[in-house]
Amino acid sequence: MTDGYNSRNLMITSLLTITLLAIAAGAPAAEPSGPIVAVAANFTGAMEKIEAAYERGNGVKLRTVYSSTGKLYAQIKNSAPFDLFLAADAKRPELLAEEGLCEEPFVYATGRAVLWGKNPALAGTKDWREVVVRAGIDKIAISTPETAPYGAAALTALEKTGLLARLQDKLVYGQNVAQAFQYAFHGSTGVAFTALSFALSDKGREGTYWPIPEAPAVIQKGCMVKNSAEPEAVVSFLKFFRRQEAQKILAEFGYR
Repeated sequence: MTDGYNSRNLMITSLLTITLLAIAAGAPAAEPSGPIVAVAANFTGAMEKIEAAYERGNGVKLRTVYSSTGKLYAQIKNSAPFDLFLAADAKRPELLAEEGLCEEPFVYATGRAVLWGKNPALAGTKDWREVVVRAGIDKIAISTPETAPYGAAALTALEKTGLLARLQDKLVYGQNVAQAFQYAFHGSTGVAFTALSFALSDKGREGTYWPIPEAPAVIQKGCMVKNSAEPEAVVSFLKFFRRQEAQKILAEFGYR
């Protein structure tokens, strides 16, 4: 997302690679410093605040990896040493449970897809459909629907309104909802289909967002990965997650 975001993910990716290589070679892995939480990109802002609050109160440091739900799901299937998976849909945690790779999934948040733009000239436009067909909007960012549930929700809205065929050539696909937001934020595209959580972030407040009633709500489920190295720490974090402090952060980013 930002340089810090990319550096953090690079560090975690390197850690996962080293751990897997050590296991493959039969070498003892280093002692874990805290549970590894695989987090859907849309949940970045909320998770960073919840993580900081949890660490202040419990003294346990989480290790977080942010990516698209589809990519994280594939990594878990390929034995990435995650302890907890917070997806952006219900489908992938349910599939992992069916495949015996995670415990019973649970709903932890419900989000909405929105259209977002930074150009002040767009602020007076009332309906998202008017924005996407507006003259001067030549490129529209959207996260890849096959791996990113918020991209799938936006695509559903385009299909329902009959706008998909008209806008198909304008769509620029990001690997995840965070990247789609960044395209619009930095001006690579005129607007972006993104998550309400990004529209309500500090950067998001620099622009304007439009609700998309035609897009289905995105029900987000999580699950503890079976054979977790840190099951007690995961349970502790999930208990904190249900407390008022964490729930206030969820509401701050537009989640229900």
